[in-house]
Amino acid sequence: MVILGNSNVDCFKLYGGINTNWVGALKIKHFYDDLPIGKKVRSIIQLEDGWILLSIGTHDIIQLYNGDFNTQFKEITDNYKKIFEEFSIKKFGWIVFPQPISDNLNIARIFNKYIERLCKDLGILVINPLKYILGEDGNPLKQYTQKDNLHMNYEGTQIYINEINCLTGLNLSLLPKKEVFEPETETESFCSLLLNNLNIPFDLKSDFLVSLLKDFDDNVISAEYRISLMPDNLFERFKESIKVACDGNICVYGIVLFWEALNEAQRRNFEKALELLEQSGLPKNKYEFYKVKWGKLLKSDAN
Repeated sequence: MVILGNSNVDCFKLYGGINTNWVGALKIKHFYDDLPIGKKVRSIIQLEDGWILLSIGTHDIIQLYNGDFNTQFKEITDNYKKIFEEFSIKKFGWIVFPQPISDNLNIARIFNKYIERLCKDLGILVINPLKYILGEDGNPLKQYTQKDNLHMNYEGTQIYINEINCLTGLNLSLLPKKEVFEPETETESFCSLLLNNLNIPFDLKSDFLVSLLKDFDDNVISAEYRISLMPDNLFERFKESIKVACDGNICVYGIVLFWEALNEAQRRNFEKALELLEQSGLPKNKYEFYKVKWGKLLKSDAN
């Protein structure tokens, strides 16, 4: 089986070691606009013979909230019907998570109810344990979320596991509980998702976490040297994951571009490394250190 989709799916890997695949801020339009996210989801689903649980909807609800609801709702839900019909030939289920923006909870209720009816008509499984997770105000109870008050913690993930097992007949379980890094910002969350999806440790002792959070010093330089030593196959997967998650656009999380730059520099691709460095938005002292270092090496290679 596989659980895939937006950032919510990471909890199953983080706490359960379950086969998951985070692909980015997935919307239904990604299956029609020939974008990398939609292509990747389709390829994973086509290859999977067991249960497929797809987390999608969060970002479509945000789109409905930010735009003209009446104009967009029919187009979006019609596309859900087409795509879910396509996937319904598999052992396919839709998995529902809390919304990140409290102002759009009414839209979320309307949307989720409609898609649940659609799934029922198509014989598609719906995993929706929100009645156990949300408080009276419609927001997730703090005992079930990570520090960001949105993504599921160990206890919240257990509720989803119970629901999945009950409805699929599977016997999934979580790993023994242990301390893990829980993101508090969007940048931390993206980095955690990216690295966890590649099976790169992003824990309290991780070189990546040192690079992201610590003041620039010799220990950080050492950690960043180790980051630059990604094997070629892992580095290619790293770049491909960024491309998919960012719809083929430049990643807005500069630290990720910097990690890519470190590996390009290690391969003596100093022009590319300096280009990525310019886009990274690093603190001035770190930026100047690497700009001078790689600039000198570029000139040395040219001579």
